[in-house]
Amino acid sequence: MTLLNTLICLACSFITCIHPCDAAPLLPTCSSNTQCSSSNPLQVNLPLGPVLGTSTSYSAQRFTLPYAQPPVGPLRFASPQPLTSFNTSRVYDATHLPPACMQSPDSRYNIDNVSEDCLYLNIYRPAPSSGSGSKPVLVWLHGGSFISGSATAPGLDGSYLASQNNVVVVTIQYRLGMFGFFSPSGSTDEASTSREKVQGNQGVRDAIQALQFIKSNIAAFDGNPNAVTLAGQSSGAHLIRSLLNSPSASPLFARAILHSDPANFGTQTLTTSHGVSQFAMEQTGCSDLACLRALSAEEVLDASSATAQAGQGIDEAVAVSEVFRPFLSSLTGSAFEASPGASGKPIILTNVENEAGSTVGQMILPTSPGADSAQLRAYPISLTRDQLLEQMFSGGRASALSSAAKYGMKTNTSAYPPGARVQPYSNANDGLRRNLETILAQGMFTCPTWFNALRHSSNAFIALFERGITYPSNAGNDYCNEEGRICHEDDIQLVFTDPNKVAAEVARTVREVQARWIAFVRSGNPNTSRYRGWTTAGRNTGVSAKVMRLGMYGGGSEGSMLDTISLQAGQYAGCGQVWGGEIKFDWQMYG
Repeated sequence: MTLLNTLICLACSFITCIHPCDAAPLLPTCSSNTQCSSSNPLQVNLPLGPVLGTSTSYSAQRFTLPYAQPPVGPLRFASPQPLTSFNTSRVYDATHLPPACMQSPDSRYNIDNVSEDCLYLNIYRPAPSSGSGSKPVLVWLHGGSFISGSATAPGLDGSYLASQNNVVVVTIQYRLGMFGFFSPSGSTDEASTSREKVQGNQGVRDAIQALQFIKSNIAAFDGNPNAVTLAGQSSGAHLIRSLLNSPSASPLFARAILHSDPANFGTQTLTTSHGVSQFAMEQTGCSDLACLRALSAEEVLDASSATAQAGQGIDEAVAVSEVFRPFLSSLTGSAFEASPGASGKPIILTNVENEAGSTVGQMILPTSPGADSAQLRAYPISLTRDQLLEQMFSGGRASALSSAAKYGMKTNTSAYPPGARVQPYSNANDGLRRNLETILAQGMFTCPTWFNALRHSSNAFIALFERGITYPSNAGNDYCNEEGRICHEDDIQLVFTDPNKVAAEVARTVREVQARWIAFVRSGNPNTSRYRGWTTAGRNTGVSAKVMRLGMYGGGSEGSMLDTISLQAGQYAGCGQVWGGEIKFDWQMYG
């Protein structure tokens, strides 16, 4: 077992894989009975034909629809092809949740319903009423490291959000892993539509095709096609980052909310993408597209999984937790990192306090005070702090991080304010894991996000979640379960859940988050008459950032506190004095 093999654990746990729940096979048509009556309030007439939805909780309605032709057979690895019909002379049955896109099983969710035919979206709308008018639309892109996840992952039921806020909520699926990000050298040509070539960035193209479908059809569901906001978490947020400067996607949405974007990882270069795809092809034994398209979906998935596990063994430019990801091309336009304000669209960028807590808790056993090594949870191996950092940051950065004063294993607690949630002291209980979590969370998520926001146009809002709802994947995580910790994915249910079903102190934050998000969806401004005071991040050279600390209350205000956080001293000094300058982000090193 080499140190590189530990990347298997890191890649699978870093940005936690999420999977669909309660999914059922889609029925092709609506049977000929009274449910299909044109007077049925659950029936909607589209240019492609009538569709029948289902009633859900909170008097909402849900419609599950394909937005492209099934990407199977000769369409495997091809760009998504628009639907020309629902292939039925009857009413299309849109009542069943879709299977997830092809992905490996995950014991935390016991998923067993996956399919290559997975290009579906779920539309949630309030029950129609007279004078309801055209509603703004929130489109959610799931996370999962571009190798897992679905539109029906835990917490992504849009019924409450749609019904209680008079908006339309859409959750979409896109191809994953090798199925969604395949661009082998010699077979990639963006201008070609021949069967011997692929255009690549299939998952990105899927998202754009879904947005085009929404643009053309959402009015039939009382949605406003000119008032679409994208929102997504983790790799879903990364996908939105790729869409922000895309000439093809830009006309299809007005603003965006990015939760926990792993902003350290830029858009991959075509050269790196070629290398990953070539490695994946070699795992199949095929040498051309015809051979690959003749394989079973499971055989392609096996190659995809082997590639994801190989990680930086392929190339150190490969992202440790996003082996498959979008590559820079004419489709994606200029890299967001190079020109973060190019789109001119209002954006919200959020993080949670303990972004890397899920990874640290799943990867490493608790450590004792003064420890300088830790045992891996999955293997009987102990690694030193430096060795662990080498698994997280390539290109010689581990050594620089190890000696960086801002991230040292301090014995002096005066460097951080009393009560700080992240206290990387050698004499603290579990100090080594705290230290590693601080470095990983700030280097992968928080610091690059703030770095980009402060160079964005004047309409970027930053937030830090100080409260959350434990996500199912974090429920058994001993690190995340420590009181006060908010780990990766713990913000998802704040957006979708009914506040009456959670504890009072969390319900207050749920109500505020939903009110601010809906205000932003409607106007591009996350302030309301009740929840005020959120200003844009400001533009400077890394001295400070204005951050809304969602769930932190004080000063007699109804809403959370807006904080001017120093990037030169205290808990987030690494964002101003280390990352992006002394130590480079991945996107600075590898394009």
